[in-house]
Parts: sequence; structure tokens; C-alpha cells
Amino acid sequence: MNRKYLIFAMLICLAFVNVNAQNGGNGNSSGHGTPPKIPIEIIIKGGSTSGPEGLTNGNDQLPVSATYTSDTLFIDVTDFSGVMLVAVVNTFTNQAVLQTLEHVSATNNSVEIDISALSHGTYRVDIYLANNEGYEGYFEIE
Repeated sequence: MNRKYLIFAMLICLAFVNVNAQNGGNGNSSGHGTPPKIPIEIIIKGGSTSGPEGLTNGNDQLPVSATYTSDTLFIDVTDFSGVMLVAVVNTFTNQAVLQTLEHVSATNNSVEIDISALSHGTYRVDIYLANNEGYEGYFEIE
């Protein structure tokens, strides 16, 4: 009789482990094993403050927004069609570690950039639109 209870308890534990693994482990993901996107605060380039702590865009609605995961940078642009330059700069060395030209349009206004090769540290993303608008934001890879 005790053996039946032991086997039953082990099956319950295995079922819990299986369900937990299918839901992304410890709850740090958004369901199906995909990591959550972390928002990047984007401001107009050349604002009045410097550094990641003081950057703010006030109540203005900027046409550029960005999020990231540990391996992908996501940039969304609204009300713009044309070429966009994206540079990722290591804030410690002030060197661009990644640059890319992307075309955005009304039907394709989202860009995904692979940042999986970047090491741990703080980075600045510089976004330049072809209409001479520039934006920046900071993110950290841990």
C-alpha cells in the first residue's frame, strides 16, 4: 500500500516538473520559452541631459520605440518610410560594436537586430532616420 502512495507522489512530482518546463521554467519568460522584451527609453539625440540616468522624453510621443531581449534588439518606427541607421555603442569604450542600415515602411515598420554576440555591459543604441532625426537609448546586457 505504501508503495502505491510513493509511486503516486512521484508521478505528481514528475507531472509538475514537466508542466513547469513547458511553461518556461521559473516564470521569467512570457509563456512559450521566449524571454520577455525589456523596454528601452528612447529620447531625441542630443537632448539636454547626458547618461542613462537623466534621459527623458517628457510627454512627447516619439516615432521610435525599442525593446530588447538577451539576444535581440527590436526597433519599431511609426509614421516613417525610408532608410534607418542603427548603431550599438559600447558605453565603456565609446566604440560602435554593431551598425546596420534597415529599410522601414508602413507595412514593415519593425526591425529585429541580432545582439547575441555582445558581451556583458551597458550599451547605447543610436537610431538615425533619413529625415535627419536622431534618437538614442541605453540598455544593459547581464
